[in-house]
Amino acid sequence: LGDWSSDVCSSDLVLARNPAILARLRSEILSAVGTATPTYEDARGIKYLRSFLNEVLRLFPPGAFISKASNWRS
Repeated sequence: LGDWSSDVCSSDLVLARNPAILARLRSEILSAVGTATPTYEDARGIKYLRSFLNEVLRLFPPGAFISKASNWRS
């Protein structure tokens, strides 16, 4: 899953802490696509969704979670 799993967890965290953002996102997604399965083009057209995802990536950049282990032995 790589970077996507951390992005999904980060966005879930933000939505869990901010129910007003969740409500607005849900409302805008439903008004844009209704009950149909959203497409990539649909997602690109929802400005609040794009802003939300950009802000999540700004707050929780994927590179910040990369950890390294040393192979050095003492």
